Amino acid sequence: MQQALAGAARASVLRHVVHHPRSSHTEIVASTGVSRGSATTALRDLEQLGYLVVDGPREGRVVRYRAVDDQLAADLAALSDWLLA
Repeated sequence: MQQALAGAARASVLRHVVHHPRSSHTEIVASTGVSRGSATTALRDLEQLGYLVVDGPREGRVVRYRAVDDQLAADLAALSDWLLA
């Protein structure tokens, strides 16, 4: 169950950042309802997977994120190919 929730948190965070580039951690938490801890974990995981990057320099303590569209498109195409094969 915990992994399913972690997956849901990652999906919510990713969806938010795709639709709202340059989102901060605080904005993501407020908009998605994901807990701060889950958002932190999701952001770290998504960054390690190559789906998100930090967008620009830190603004004080604020870090902003954006999606890596090419990586998302490639992986979604591969998933689609696999599902439809």
